[in-house]
Amino acid sequence: IGGVGDGYTHPATPPTAIYSSREENARVLEAIGVEEDGGPVELWTTPDEEAAADRFLAAAGSGPKIGLHPGSDWSCQQWLPAAWAEVGRTLQSRLDASFVITGSGSELALQDEILLGLGAPVVRAAGATSLGAPVALVQRFALLISVTGAPAAIARAVRSPAVVLRGPGDESLARLTSSARLASTH
Repeated sequence: IGGVGDGYTHPATPPTAIYSSREENARVLEAIGVEEDGGPVELWTTPDEEAAADRFLAAAGSGPKIGLHPGSDWSCQQWLPAAWAEVGRTLQSRLDASFVITGSGSELALQDEILLGLGAPVVRAAGATSLGAPVALVQRFALLISVTGAPAAIARAVRSPAVVLRGPGDESLARLTSSARLASTH
């Protein structure tokens, strides 16, 4: 295949503005001749993944089930563990909420810090799910609280309520002053 260097086969013009990951992926696919259908993102789960999600939620107890996804590969997107714990304590006291914490097995130390400050039982799904089980979990949460990342994109795709914490690592916020307050919900 005639390429443009080092394994690349099609040039893609760099964007002139900041795009969502979906727009960026569509731009790259367009460079190789694939057109996006324009429809919504669709995610499917298997009966086994749905059963796994149901087991995690049953273990969480009563009250609205809230998903917490505090981890990120980029530390600039993470929120302090004490802040996660404070939000959790507030939701527990006001709503009698129960929590399922999601993420990868590499985030267990971060989650341990949050759990110490939370002071209530939390079901840990982190590192204990298949690829599709987080989709099934997010579909069932009363609310997902997450940093920018895959769980936030899943919530948007399956139209589940979410509060997405965005910070200085998000270039779309680069023009805001340090005193600006921003909440992104969907």
